[in-house]
Amino acid sequence: MVIMLENFDIDHAVRFCEHIRTEISLLKWRNDVHVTASLGLGFETPNCKKEADENMYIAKQKGKKLTAYKRNGKQFLAERRLDIRNSMPDKF
Repeated sequence: MVIMLENFDIDHAVRFCEHIRTEISLLKWRNDVHVTASLGLGFETPNCKKEADENMYIAKQKGKKLTAYKRNGKQFLAERRLDIRNSMPDKF
């Protein structure tokens, strides 16, 4: 799945991705199947889709259930277990 976000700063994009990742993990599936997601964000290069794909694989390699992204060339991993909906902007 690819989600394109316009007019988002990186902090809001990370919160939004963590919200999606958390909601996926809370879904109830038949036969007690548990589904998780690893997400990657692309921001800092002209080819942001490739960067997002590379970050997704970094998230999977680092332990799954993470959102990976780069800020100022430095790699970050987000894993928020807190309820982040209250801090999300109203535009969702």
